[in-house]
Amino acid sequence: MIDCTQLKSKVENSILSNWHCESVEGYPSTFSVTTSALLPNNDCIELLVEIGDKEVRISDNGAMYNFFLMSGIDIADKSERAKLNQISRIIENYKVNLTHLELRRTVPVDDLALGIELVTGAVKDSCFLIYTTRPAQKYEFKERVFALFAAKQASVSLDYPVTGYAVAEHTFDIRLNGVAATPIRPGEVLGRTVSARSSGPVQVAIERAYFAFEDVGKTGRSFDRALVYDDSTPECKRAWQDKHLDELNKLNIRGYAFMADKEGLLRLAAEHRHVPA
Repeated sequence: MIDCTQLKSKVENSILSNWHCESVEGYPSTFSVTTSALLPNNDCIELLVEIGDKEVRISDNGAMYNFFLMSGIDIADKSERAKLNQISRIIENYKVNLTHLELRRTVPVDDLALGIELVTGAVKDSCFLIYTTRPAQKYEFKERVFALFAAKQASVSLDYPVTGYAVAEHTFDIRLNGVAATPIRPGEVLGRTVSARSSGPVQVAIERAYFAFEDVGKTGRSFDRALVYDDSTPECKRAWQDKHLDELNKLNIRGYAFMADKEGLLRLAAEHRHVPA
C-alpha cells in the first residue's frame, strides 16, 4: 500500500524528469531551466535562475513579453495599457515583479522551489490572456526575429545601415554585436530576413542578400553572414527548397529557419547576450 509521502515523491520525480537545466556559459551561478509547464503555443516555459549566497533571483528572461510580441501585441506600447494592467493584476497574485519587460522574483535560497513555482505560474497565467484579445496589428517578420533576440537580451539592432563599396549604403534587417572580435572570428553578425510564399521571391532574396554581403565585405568590414527565413506557415515552408539551402551554403551564408531552427537562433542570441555593466 502506497502512502502519501511515497505518492508525493513519485509525482515530484515524474514532473522533474521532464525538466532540463544547464549552466549559462561564463556565469557559474546562473542556470537556464526548462520546465514542463507549457505556454499557449505549447512551448515549454524557460526560466533564468541566478543563485547568490543568500538569495536567488528567478526571471522569465523576457519570455512573457516575447510571447505577446510574437502574437502581435507589444505590451510596452501605450496602446496596450489595458492588457498590461491585466498582466499586472495577475503577477501581483504571485508577488512577481515586471522589471525591464522581465517577470522576476527574488527569494531566499531555501525557497528556490517556491520561487520557480511562482514565476512559472505568473508566466503561464499572463500568457493565457492572449485568448482575451485579438492582435491589433500584424508585425513584420523581421520584427518577430528582432523580438526573439531582444527578449534574450542579445545586443541586437533592427534596420541597421552599413556603408557599402559599390552602393553607398545597405540596410540589414538584423545586426548582432555582442561578441568580442578575435583573429579567427568576427564580433559582428549582419543578417537579412525573408518571408516568402513561393520559390521565386526566395531566389531573389538570396541574390540580393548575397550582393549586399559581398559589397559590404569589399570595404574591409569583417562580419558573419546570416539569413533567417520564415517557416511558420505551410506556404512559407514549401517556398524553401533544397536548392535554396544548398546555395546559402555555397555562398557562405548561415541560414536559420525561424521555427525549425529556433535552438540555433537561441544559441546565437546567447552568444551575443548583452550583459549590463
